[in-house]
Amino acid sequence: MTSLARTVVDLARTETLLSALIAGDVALKCCDENELDAELQRARGWKGVAQARRAVNLMDGRSENPGESQSRIILRQGGFDVESQVEILDPSGRSVARIDWMVNGLVVCEFDGKAKYTKYLRQDENPGDVVFREKVREDAVRDLGYPVVRWTWADLANPAELVARVARAVERAAALPPPRGSVRITSSGEQTRAHLPNAREIA
Repeated sequence: MTSLARTVVDLARTETLLSALIAGDVALKCCDENELDAELQRARGWKGVAQARRAVNLMDGRSENPGESQSRIILRQGGFDVESQVEILDPSGRSVARIDWMVNGLVVCEFDGKAKYTKYLRQDENPGDVVFREKVREDAVRDLGYPVVRWTWADLANPAELVARVARAVERAAALPPPRGSVRITSSGEQTRAHLPNAREIA
C-alpha cells in the first residue's frame, strides 16, 4: 500500500492538473508539504514528474471543496495573485469575515456552492437565514472598501468570462482609496497579520 503523499504525486504525474489539485488540496489536510516534496524527490527521473512538481506547487490545503480548488487554478492561470482563506478585520481588530480569496490584495472573491447554504445552518434555521447572514457579512466587507465578486458552479464552465469579471473588479478597485482595517492570512500552518495602509502590499 502506498502512502497518501505517494498517491498524490502519482496522480499528479498521470492525471490532469485540476484532478491532481482537487486530490492534493484534500490530502494536505492529512499530510504536509514536506512529505510531498520527499515523494517528488523519490520520483526523480520518472515520467510526468515535472508535471507533478508543478501541480504540487499549486496545491493548497486551505481549499474547502473541489469548487474552490477549480476556482483557484482559474484565478492563478488568469494571472492574479491569490491568497486563500483570508480573515478580514476592521480598524479596531474585530473579525468581520473569513473570505475564500483575496485577489491582488484588493478584491474579495467567493465561490458559492449549493452546500454553502445548508452547511452553515444553525438549529431551527432555514436556508433563507443563512442567505441573510451572508448578505450582512458581505455588506460589512464592502463597507471596509473591498469590492466583492461571487460565482457558482455554472460560472466555472466559462473560465475566460470569470477571469474577465475579476479583472474588471481589480481595475475598479485600483482606482479607489485603499480598504480600511487589516487582514489575517493563514500560510503553512501559521497565521500572519498584515495592516493595510495600502492593500496592494499584501498581494
